[in-house]
Amino acid sequence: MKSTLLTLIVALLVPLGINGQYSPASNQNIIQYRQSDWKYVSTDNFDIHYCNSDASMATIVARYAEEGLWDICQALSYKNKSRFALYLFSSSVDFVQSNMFPDRVIVDAGITPIYNNAIPIVFSGSMRKTQKDVKTGIARVILENYCFGGGVQESIQSSVLLHLPKWYIDGISTYLGEGWTYEDEMWLHSLDNTSLVNYALDDDTYLNVFARKSIWYYIASNYGNEKIAEIFYMTRLTRNVENGIIHVLGVTLKTLTERWREFIFQRVAANNTFRDEITKSGKPIEVPKNHRILGYSLNPKGHELALLLEHKGKQRLVLRDLENGMDTETSLKGGQLTNQYESFFLDLPVVFSPDGNWIALVIHQKGEEVLAFYNTKDKKVTISPYRQQLDRITSIDWSHDGKQLVCSGLKNGSLNLYRFGIGGGNFTPLTDDAFENLSPTWSLDDQRIYFSSNRPSDTIKDVDFRFELYESTYDLWELDLQDKALRRVTNTPLTDEYPLKATSSFELLVRSNLNGVNNLLIKNVFVSDSSFHTNFDRGVYSADYTERVFAYLFPHNGG
Repeated sequence: MKSTLLTLIVALLVPLGINGQYSPASNQNIIQYRQSDWKYVSTDNFDIHYCNSDASMATIVARYAEEGLWDICQALSYKNKSRFALYLFSSSVDFVQSNMFPDRVIVDAGITPIYNNAIPIVFSGSMRKTQKDVKTGIARVILENYCFGGGVQESIQSSVLLHLPKWYIDGISTYLGEGWTYEDEMWLHSLDNTSLVNYALDDDTYLNVFARKSIWYYIASNYGNEKIAEIFYMTRLTRNVENGIIHVLGVTLKTLTERWREFIFQRVAANNTFRDEITKSGKPIEVPKNHRILGYSLNPKGHELALLLEHKGKQRLVLRDLENGMDTETSLKGGQLTNQYESFFLDLPVVFSPDGNWIALVIHQKGEEVLAFYNTKDKKVTISPYRQQLDRITSIDWSHDGKQLVCSGLKNGSLNLYRFGIGGGNFTPLTDDAFENLSPTWSLDDQRIYFSSNRPSDTIKDVDFRFELYESTYDLWELDLQDKALRRVTNTPLTDEYPLKATSSFELLVRSNLNGVNNLLIKNVFVSDSSFHTNFDRGVYSADYTERVFAYLFPHNGG
């Protein structure tokens, strides 16, 4: 298994109509029901299984599924005759507790796999990404149905005669489900020519998806989208992947590989001519081999970094002294011993209190996501289970007076803002709507909260509004905590913007894909003027800073 490195750079700070029913133990051979309240909603082609107390999110996903099925069938010229089961998990920790794992298409030691029409979906922290995941899962089962479906005898015979490699089935399904973006190319930029091929063939890390998807992006770009359906058909007809490609494209796999690799790196080189090389800036933070950074935060009162690390599913919080590079282990640990976490791009919130005495974070313990508080003075840990109030916490920010926190939380299919105190407890809703309200951060005077949202206006009049129509853009919004008024800060229909931290009474540090890939801007919240703070070639996924240190996270060597 390749190691995936997540590089953290530290530099000197510079200025800156659905029917719902109970599901009585259905498909128990697939799901080990840890919860007893699984239910489902049904559509024409899907049963959406969920274990929340409310069906709102399941009904949204059901609509995504029907729309995605139509799109996939059109793209592959396929007439569906099957019914599918979709299992909806609020968190990766819930998914790991089950025995339904992402990779079900395996031929190992002559064992023929059994195919089924079940699609696991893990909520990613964004409904936009969840919609893409649903479509990708549908594309996968359509591929399997067409190539391996039918009766038991036909299915076994097809499995013996036809083997679909990971680059083929993962690549087609992900490309049809997600498409291709400029940001995808930046992930591939972190590899060299040799590694690109290796990642397309082996393992199941986060980057494997991009490498495999890029093959089909190349085919669609150079031969036309319709060739994907033709290859799909000829592969089934000839019982051989390479024969299918030769029949349709007129080239061998070797030639296809050479041309694809050249195409990808020519595009990456062309797109990076106007950017700064990220690896030349700052000092990399090294972590133990085969470990991943799940979250991090800088101590505002010291030259110290809190790192939430993961290795084979086990999680632990360590404190890194940035002056001598030494780590101090804390008693806060979690996760479980499993390689299944390798398949997820885990991003768990970690944040220091303004006085540096506390660290608040989300961690996995005993099969649940819990809110944890670590006291840096007496080394004590406070665990606050929150799943009875919220299904998921995706981001956290601490007020400057140190008395309260704000989070973006998933509940009943909606991502809203919630305020809570040290130690957890009650979550007071600050927003209550069907839109996505993400990445909250406090103003310096703690009177306002800035956040990112796909809402079209400050007033929502139609409860049945098709909010996913606005999913292509996330703008900055301001919530006044005194009068509860919402104010739109930016209106950028073609770009996404997420606040990171207030740098003054009128400026925000913002993550934006204005130049194609996520970089950092300094934005005036009153006149919406902005200036680039970074222009890195691989983009910035998160950032934190104090008066002494500026830290940011970016793709490196596949992680």
